[in-house]
Amino acid sequence: MRSLYNPNERVVKSGGIDVKGCVCYDCASRYDLTMEKRQAKPRLKASWLLLPPLVAFVLFLTYLNDLRSQPFFRFLVANPLVYDQQARDLLRGIPSSQPFFLSPLYPGFVATIYFLTRGGHFAVAFIQGILLAIDVYLVGLLGHKIFDLRVGLLAAFMMTFYWSFYYFAAELLPAILCVTLLLASTLGLISQSKHVKILMAAILIIASCGFAAHIAPLLHCLRGASSGYQRPDFLPNCLMLSVFTVGTIAILGLLVANKTPRGLLGTTLAGLLSGIATIVWSGSLIYIGILSLWLTRRSRKVLAVWLIGVCIPIAASLTHNYSISHRFIPLTTSAGVNLFIGNNPASDGMDPFRFGEGDEVRIEADRLGLSGAERSAFFRKKAGEFITSHPIAWLRLLGRKLILALAGFEIDNNADISERKAAWHLSRVAILNFGILFPLALGGIGVSSKKHPHARVLLIGFLSFASVCVIFFSCERFRIPGIALLIPLGAYGLVEILQATAKRSARDLAFMLALAAAGAIIANLDFLGARNTEFPSIIANKAYVARLAGDLATAEDLANQALQREPSNAGAYFQLGAIELARGNRVKAFSLFLDSLERDPFFYASYQQASEILREANISSSYLNAYVNSLLDSKDVKALREEMLKYLRKRFQQ
Repeated sequence: MRSLYNPNERVVKSGGIDVKGCVCYDCASRYDLTMEKRQAKPRLKASWLLLPPLVAFVLFLTYLNDLRSQPFFRFLVANPLVYDQQARDLLRGIPSSQPFFLSPLYPGFVATIYFLTRGGHFAVAFIQGILLAIDVYLVGLLGHKIFDLRVGLLAAFMMTFYWSFYYFAAELLPAILCVTLLLASTLGLISQSKHVKILMAAILIIASCGFAAHIAPLLHCLRGASSGYQRPDFLPNCLMLSVFTVGTIAILGLLVANKTPRGLLGTTLAGLLSGIATIVWSGSLIYIGILSLWLTRRSRKVLAVWLIGVCIPIAASLTHNYSISHRFIPLTTSAGVNLFIGNNPASDGMDPFRFGEGDEVRIEADRLGLSGAERSAFFRKKAGEFITSHPIAWLRLLGRKLILALAGFEIDNNADISERKAAWHLSRVAILNFGILFPLALGGIGVSSKKHPHARVLLIGFLSFASVCVIFFSCERFRIPGIALLIPLGAYGLVEILQATAKRSARDLAFMLALAAAGAIIANLDFLGARNTEFPSIIANKAYVARLAGDLATAEDLANQALQREPSNAGAYFQLGAIELARGNRVKAFSLFLDSLERDPFFYASYQQASEILREANISSSYLNAYVNSLLDSKDVKALREEMLKYLRKRFQQ
């Protein structure tokens, strides 16, 4: 008898005892003869899987305690700053006027934590630390269900000592929440045990709370303020709340009653978790698409039920976006922009701020005043033009991004990973990285395909998220969900290598070591010199944080470093201007703000500060407007610049 959801598990009953792993009744007698001997041997217990999450949480608290005093933790930049502002807008009752650009759900998740704890970034990091511990447990369960308990326990400990997960747990980014949802969803497709279903339902309820925060009128009323929402924005948000409230109650009722078919409930839960993962981070859609093809070959009924669960959260996001823009936008409007960032003549496949010749395209989009959806379509078109007009250059760039996606080190994000790692005095504890995991996983892949068909799901997951880096641009937060799914394969590869060594199985050992050696060469040789690359944009971010922390000398040094690497970096000029303004040198600050605008006429922060200086000097901002318009029209601005500086020197006597 073959299990519907675990084709590796054959069950034969003998004398009222279930005999797993047997193909015929003759095996039952051998099972009975060896039963006493097996019971005499010490065995691992499933409860041991709780140990790695506890270790991970303690390590995370240590890391968080070390990090909380660091400027990069206290002052947010780039995406974390956007998420923080969106969450606070939700709490202040400011309605959304544009379709979702980044994550549809994550700002609501952050707002919920802010609302319940009356806290800030530290509270979010603490909750994400709990999610990290849950992720460690889920990875252990995946290894246990697909392979065996030894592999599960080893996989959980491998994730415990993989430092990147600590970084993302402490960052205001949706990576850890997305990993939690995807691991739980994948586990639900592999195992249909009651324990797994209860775990999935609990995670579903936690994730659905993020949607409650998107119901801004509800939070607004809870805070005792008057509602000022437009009706078109209010209705879709109420629909989102209704769908998930009713859905969660129904699922809990079915779970308690347990009257549904064995696979239906678990598959529905898995689908809902996968769907919510896509509205936490839209890159998960690639994994869902490829996973659908795998499910098609197994059972169309399972696929249909799973897709229904997937589509419910996406439908809620679509309703929200359509009500605001009257455009068909299922998730976000960031796809076109991200596609252009990684597919333009100046792209290096890594730095999300590097446009080069693409700056003209960005300025053109700004001048046209495009909406979110129109802007996405505009950049998608420009990326397509680059691909079709420069196919050889694009193929080289594609190969570069593939190598970067398989690089054995953390790929820089908006905030510098190395800065965070250096702040942790236990950084040497977490010695595992992708350059170690990937070779082990290749060895595991080589021997798992026939023995453990469900291991293909893990491989599909990793390849899906590696493809996100290849399609768009390489970044650690893009591949981190794939790394989580790859860890059980790495643990299995290590176990198999050790077993082959113990059994002196030279053929199997040579095969796995050959695969592992190939993976080690790919992951650990820095073909592109990317390991020593520090992005000018990230250096400018460091200068910004140092300035906010009051260390002007360090901020000035960092801004100058950014300009040495990239003389056209408008952000570095802005930081230098802000530093001079803090020192009271208004004329020099104004000159630096103009330098920033010359590099990027749409750098609003520089325009705003320059306007404020003119206002203090009782000079009309029309001069600055004429200056910016001349820059946009590629006219000479030298005379106008000197005229404004002359007035300012006279006014401030500098």
